[in-house]
Amino acid sequence: MIYPANLNLAITAAARAMSATADSRRSNVNKIASGSKLETLRTDTAAVGVSLKFKSEGAVSGALQSNMSEALSYLGAQSDGLKQLGKYLDRMSELVTQMGDPTKTETDQSTYMGEFNQLREEILKVHGAQFNGLDLFYKQGDSKALKVQLSATNSSATMDLKQTDLSQQTGWIALLGFAAPYTGLEGISDTPANLVDPNALGGASFFEGMTQEVAQLMSANGSQQSQLKLALDHSRQTTLSMERAQGRIEDVDVATELTHLTRTNILMQSGSAMMTQANVAAQSVLKLYGL
Repeated sequence: MIYPANLNLAITAAARAMSATADSRRSNVNKIASGSKLETLRTDTAAVGVSLKFKSEGAVSGALQSNMSEALSYLGAQSDGLKQLGKYLDRMSELVTQMGDPTKTETDQSTYMGEFNQLREEILKVHGAQFNGLDLFYKQGDSKALKVQLSATNSSATMDLKQTDLSQQTGWIALLGFAAPYTGLEGISDTPANLVDPNALGGASFFEGMTQEVAQLMSANGSQQSQLKLALDHSRQTTLSMERAQGRIEDVDVATELTHLTRTNILMQSGSAMMTQANVAAQSVLKLYGL
């Protein structure tokens, strides 16, 4: 048998096997260190594309959820304003009833009237309240359509936040004396000409009707809050599902990779031992030649 002294086929084969094992070991280490199965684009180009898509949709969904949270805060502030209006109307109704007491003196009547008109000014302040520069209640020049997008994938899924226009309601005009168009507190002043006679409004029954109107506005506000909360919960659940899907694509299985790393370490050690044996065989051939 002719043995080519200038070649060591065993060492060449062992070196090739060790190189492949080293590449596998390097990949295991990179995955464990980075926590991602997609440590390079060549790992799985399709999976990388899907992962990037999920990341983009997740970022958009996060922004939409922030917008919906702000819209909920807006509706909450509007709800607080409506609650205040209800309290003021209740007190006004009480004052009107007290002013109907024939035993009250003119001084008493004047005191009740002063508080009554002070409450009118407080109602106007509520009507002029804002949230981050946006009017809670519609006034001249406002855009009535405050749209909130509810879906990252469906641009037509929107909701209009309602801005109630009190200045267009007959009862509120009679109570507050809105100027046309209403732009501020000029509808109310301390001059007697602008003070309202509560009895001329219709007495306590007038305020009962106004309170019922506020209750309807609160009901509409609550309905919008419920719809927005449902949309927000759905968006959050969708985002969570995308994150789970992205995790299944990207996140490394540490137990599996550690098992593979242990295997490659064993192969590297056994490969080194085999290369040593191959060198020993080469040395034996050289001895036959007396070298």
